[in-house]
This record gives sequence, structure tokens and C-alpha cells, in this order.
Amino acid sequence: MLFDHQKSGIVFLKETRKALLADEMGLGKSRQAIVAAITTSLKTLVVCPASLKINWQREIQMVEPEAKIHIADGEPTPYDTKWFIVNYDSLEKHWDSIIAFGHSTIILDEAHYIKNGSSKRSKLATKLCLASERV
Repeated sequence: MLFDHQKSGIVFLKETRKALLADEMGLGKSRQAIVAAITTSLKTLVVCPASLKINWQREIQMVEPEAKIHIADGEPTPYDTKWFIVNYDSLEKHWDSIIAFGHSTIILDEAHYIKNGSSKRSKLATKLCLASERV
């Protein structure tokens, strides 16, 4: 069940290749991003703080219960994975797996984590965004 503001947000995300969704906390930004990604992408990379990786997995499964989800943990990424979840601080560690995953959409949760453009994680996240069809 989606609220009207979420439906509008999903339409906005689907019509825009690079977007910032800045609704207030608790209004369902993650759900909007997931629904938009499902309808526009075959493979989606989610970059978030480490403490939110399981939350993202749960949110994705609420929308798409049969989704193949891989959380970066050092194990090889299964070939049929549709969602790849990694935290900002381990982008470099999992770089090769991320590139091999071949995502077309990237979701950056808590994007203020990359506001310092000179940090390593900011540079890596920016590089991923520039190479992504949808952000």
C-alpha cells in the first residue's frame, strides 16, 4: 500500500535518471526508491551505512518477496542477484564485486555520507554514480 506522496515520488524517480528524494524522515523514501528501481532496472546497487544493510534487505523483501539479494560480506556475488547491498565504508573492499555485478541503478541511502568530496568513499561513490544509468 502506497500513499499518494509516495506514488508521486515514484513517478518522479521513474521520469528522472538522476534524482534526490528528500522527503522528511519516516515518509517512505526507501520504499519509493525500491519500487522505482524494480520497474526501471534489472540490477540495483544499494549503498548505505553498515547499520542499515539488513533494513534494506527487509524493505526490498517487503516489496519483492522473491528478490535475489546479496549483502556484501566477502562471499562471491551469485550470478542471479538482482540487488547488491554494500555499506559506504566497504566500497573499496568490494569494488571488484560491485563492478562485476553490473548494476544499472544505484541508490545512495543517507547520501550525506559522501558530502566530503575529497574522501575515499566520496570519490568511489561518485565514480559509481557517473557510471550508473540511474541514481
